[in-house]
Amino acid sequence: MKKIILYPLIAVLVLTACSKSNSKTDPVAPGISAMLNGKYVTFNDGIYIDTSGGEIFVTASCDSAPYRGSIIEILLAPTGKLKPGLYPNGSLNPLAPYTSELGISTTIDYSQVLFGSYNDSVIVNTATDSTVTGTFFGDDHGQVIDQNNQPPYRDSTAKFTNGKFSVKW
Repeated sequence: MKKIILYPLIAVLVLTACSKSNSKTDPVAPGISAMLNGKYVTFNDGIYIDTSGGEIFVTASCDSAPYRGSIIEILLAPTGKLKPGLYPNGSLNPLAPYTSELGISTTIDYSQVLFGSYNDSVIVNTATDSTVTGTFFGDDHGQVIDQNNQPPYRDSTAKFTNGKFSVKW
């Protein structure tokens, strides 16, 4: 008689434990990371999200060397509701229904450099009314201003690979 009562009880405990371990609602930790010019960096300081105007504009400061204090910008410009999919560079694909811009502000050779969106894309993996996760990659263009010389300035590229982001507002 004890065996008949214990087996259903054990089955209920096992099923309950399994369902709890698989009920994780946030599979990706919040934050932004990428390989930037071959160096792994994270952008987890001062994450700011602006959703006004129908766009999602994310900025964050780098909290790892060698780009500590650099600021990344990710802009998602959907037509309508934000949905999963490829958001190509807006300056290269102005007629795409969904576009993105990627930029970074950093210091090179003691000069502040603004790298603008050039040949990059963002892939939105998940999107809700208050969260978005995805990946990004590409090249951004900037000019290093030499304080001792006049223009033309030295061209430079910020190369992003393996970029990942998960943000909530």
